[in-house]
Amino acid sequence: MACHGCDQWRLLARGGALAAVALWRDDRLFVIYTGIVHRPPQKVLMDHIVIRELRARCIIGVDADERRNPQEVIIDVVLGHDATAAGRSDRLADAVDYRDITSKVLHMVEGSRFCLVEALAQRIADICLDNGAVMQAEITVRKPAALAAVREVGIRITRARAGSPAP
Repeated sequence: MACHGCDQWRLLARGGALAAVALWRDDRLFVIYTGIVHRPPQKVLMDHIVIRELRARCIIGVDADERRNPQEVIIDVVLGHDATAAGRSDRLADAVDYRDITSKVLHMVEGSRFCLVEALAQRIADICLDNGAVMQAEITVRKPAALAAVREVGIRITRARAGSPAP
């Protein structure tokens, strides 16, 4: 872009968010600027599959009684992904198969022997993120019989695939 007279600005290089611009005068380099080019954030589509109140029995807890007797846990799973292709095609091949993920989670939970709900929730998130289309998983694990004075105790975690938007 010409500024005035024989001064001329030229974009020398741009890589990622960095750019180098030079001011040339009479075919000689006069000034060079290297800086950050600010770009507006790109909108990332994030749709959610919601699996509510999956119930299973497993060994969970640290007390002796909890280590002997299976307890009921209630699990909620929210899977973040881009459902655009599935919405347009109406084909299971383009969708996240939540039946398959639910089956894998249920099988793992019923055979598990975790001490902490945190560990159980993490393992469920790992199973969900094993599906290549799932970018993010929010997992809630609740133990209804954990304490006598409360209805339930639990944890909610959110895990994301590397390179996906922050939760």
